[in-house]
Amino acid sequence: MNCSCIYIETEGTPSFVREKLIHSAKTFHKCLECGRTILKGESYYYACGVWENKFHAYKTCVDCESVIRSFFCSGYLIGNIWDDLRTHIWETNGEVSEDCIVPLTVSALYKVCELIENTWEEEDA
Repeated sequence: MNCSCIYIETEGTPSFVREKLIHSAKTFHKCLECGRTILKGESYYYACGVWENKFHAYKTCVDCESVIRSFFCSGYLIGNIWDDLRTHIWETNGEVSEDCIVPLTVSALYKVCELIENTWEEEDA
């Protein structure tokens, strides 16, 4: 079974986007997706671009970035991956391909498995 991508209807496309992996944070940052603090020395992803004539810059921890790369094949709503993933898992009754799970970081794996288990518990209730 191949990984099933989550397709999200996004509003508009950016004029430009630049993404890069920062190997060592020089200061503390906050992950836009999960809200956790990215510590000094920790790797993170930086993206910047212009959406609707406004410049934006985002920082994402490596855990959330692994979820994005594993589940969101054709784009995603920035700041909404965990809600969209939760909805996807609920809609598939917790059936998630191993192909989607294997590339995740350990922390992301725990979060995704918790979402799956919560879905199964809700079904049993």
